[in-house]
Amino acid sequence: MCIRDRSTGNDPKHRMEAKSPLRGILYGSVASCVAEAATMPIDVIKVRLQYQGSDGTLQYKNLREAFRGTVRAEGVNALFKGIKPAMVRQFTYGGLRSVSYTHLRAHETPEHLVCRLLLEKKKH
Repeated sequence: MCIRDRSTGNDPKHRMEAKSPLRGILYGSVASCVAEAATMPIDVIKVRLQYQGSDGTLQYKNLREAFRGTVRAEGVNALFKGIKPAMVRQFTYGGLRSVSYTHLRAHETPEHLVCRLLLEKKKH
């Protein structure tokens, strides 16, 4: 049979899934926010390195110098500039992405996808 239901929860691969869509949204949102907070300093320094030189001057020679220079000149809080809008984005996007992926994965298995593609091919 081409279509197989994977939403039964008996499969060990599905043990990590949330019990309800709201929990899934919450778990995905929190995980995305943690990842954003952990990578924010790196992203801020990356953007500063990319932006330097646009006016013809280079302020930093490498990643380490950019990191130290930013902290010395502006403090540690400078590494988290833009964290509030980033958290809002990640909270909404991460939660919805997690639930959407879980829902789609439960209904569109690789076997189902192959069967659907074969049926479409037969129509043409």
